Order: sequence, then C-alpha cells, then structure tokens
Amino acid sequence: MEKYRGIIPGDPQALRDLPGIGEYTSGAIASIAFGLSVPAVDGNALRIFSRLLALGGDIQKTAVRRKIAEEIQRILPKERAGDFNQALMDLGSSVCLPHGRPLCDTCPFEAACTARSMGREQDFPSKKEKKKRRVEQLTVFFIETDRGIVVHKRPDRGLLSGLWELPNTSERMETDRAQDWLIGQFDQKDGPDFQMNSLGEGKHIFTHVEWRMMGYYVKIRHLPEALLQKKSWILVSARDLKEQYAMPSAFDCYTNAILTD
Repeated sequence: MEKYRGIIPGDPQALRDLPGIGEYTSGAIASIAFGLSVPAVDGNALRIFSRLLALGGDIQKTAVRRKIAEEIQRILPKERAGDFNQALMDLGSSVCLPHGRPLCDTCPFEAACTARSMGREQDFPSKKEKKKRRVEQLTVFFIETDRGIVVHKRPDRGLLSGLWELPNTSERMETDRAQDWLIGQFDQKDGPDFQMNSLGEGKHIFTHVEWRMMGYYVKIRHLPEALLQKKSWILVSARDLKEQYAMPSAFDCYTNAILTD
C-alpha cells in the first residue's frame, strides 16, 4: 500500500521484495496474472524435472532448484507461460506422482524422460537421508501436595523452551533409585514423608528426539516454601494445570492418568 498504492506490481523482482512472497509465488503471479515468461517452480515442477533430467542432489538445495528453474526457463513459451506453469502443477499432482509409482504411460514427457528410459523414475528426486532420531531416557514425577501439583518451567532455549513440565530427570530410574532421587531433592537426610506409586512407561516422539519415560505418582503432604523456591517449583491446582499452563503433550500419558474430570 505504501510503495505501490495498492496495485500489485507485475515485475518478478518487485514481487519477491514484498513480504511473504518467494520465488515460486512471484513466478506464479508474474506468469499467470501478468502473462510474463517466468517459471513458477513448485514441488511438482522440481519433481518432474528431476526425473526428466535424472538430476541427482537434494531438490531443497539452492543450486539444484536454480538448475531446474534454468531448464524450465529454457523451454518456457513466450506466450501462455502461465498456462504452461499451471500444466506442470497439474502434471505433477496427477501423473508424475510424489508417492508410489508415477503414471508414466499417460505422461506427455515420457519419451523425453531420462529417468523413465533408465527405469529409475522412482529414484528421483533423490531422497534426503533422514537424520537418525536420538533416544532420551527420562524419569517423570507427578508430585501432588495438599496445596497443589508441582510444575517446573523449562529453559528459555532448546526443546520445548519456556513450557511448563512435571519434574523429571534425564535418567531411567526404577523404584528404589527414584525414591533416593526424590529424597535428595528434598534436601533432608530422610526427606518428608511421601508415598510413591509407579505410573508405568510412556513414550513420546518428536522430529529428531524420542523420549522413553518412566513415571511415578508422588503424594506428599507438605513441601516447604523455601524448597519450592530453591528448585524453581510452583504449585498449581488440577484445574489450572489443565486450563492455564502450557505443558508439552509428552506428559499427557501421566497427567491424564491422574487428572480425571
């Protein structure tokens, strides 16, 4: 509005300079709305041309995407470039399929497709090797007192930053070891009197991390305020825990086992 007085610019570079518009969107607008001979390289176009050229390399990498854009530009018609770009999108979504075997027999590019001639159409695009998921062991404690449930805020950086969580430790503990750990947290030789029951095993999978958890329900009558402050623990009601505190769903297997409507 400030720079173009509400009129969408027709120049591809000017379009890319607008917030939220990248290479694909600028190409689509320029070719479809303004009739310019500019490629619109979406995932479908990347897949089609990686097969046509039997082009190795990760299609998410800039160099590979640039190579494909250059190839599309080379064959892009001066007239009806928008129709051509939309045809590529349709071809990719209905024929040159992303999952399963592509329908090469019905593809207008079949005779020109290098991957098809090699019988390797499903080898392209090259599949990026998935990063192996890291497994972390945790012991989780659902601690309930006469004044509420103990929660702790996660660090401001890292996984699940800034969210609230149940007290936990990065080690799998059987019952005796878990009891000793709790006594150590209470800063007393014997610790306050408490009851502890197993909540069993739980698992939660993030993109690159898998949590394997052992949970315990701990019922304790009273925790001194000084201890809460030292551990950065706070006490919240069951209702507030469900409605007001953002807690990772990883702990649902334990909170749901205790908090019933």
